[in-house]
Amino acid sequence: MKIANIILILFLTLTPANAYWVALNNPKVVDGDTIKSSEIYDLSTGNKRTEKYVRLIFINAPELNEQGGKNAKQTLETLTMTNKQAKQSGIPQQIMCFIYKNDRYNRLVGNCFVNGFDVSLKLLSYNIGAKGLKKALKKPKYQDPKQLYNFYMRFYHANLVYKDFK
Repeated sequence: MKIANIILILFLTLTPANAYWVALNNPKVVDGDTIKSSEIYDLSTGNKRTEKYVRLIFINAPELNEQGGKNAKQTLETLTMTNKQAKQSGIPQQIMCFIYKNDRYNRLVGNCFVNGFDVSLKLLSYNIGAKGLKKALKKPKYQDPKQLYNFYMRFYHANLVYKDFK
């Protein structure tokens, strides 16, 4: 069996049934782990969503009034190209996100992509918001190797799908 077929089977079995892609138009970074958009479109239906905020999955950046909060926001602005230099350059500011669920504040939660890279993974590589991932991995269900593998696959499968989606 080809590796592509194996990846497709894993994706189909591990992807939550209610997961979907959205496009964020006119995005604005709220803080180090949340993006606001005036228009969020569900790409599977073409309908405009009522939610206005997207929370990056597994990222728990410091609040703006906490140490490192402003740095986290500036880094996310740079990564999502919503900073002043990007706006002045005329670069289209559309972000695509693979949404898994809504949180208790009715924010969409998922992986967001800009120019082919996963913003959450990039933030983690800069050690921004890593305590969210560490907290998730401390849950008892992830002590079981099979559950940890499923967790890993859910977190990374959006990157595989995005490459095919572009």
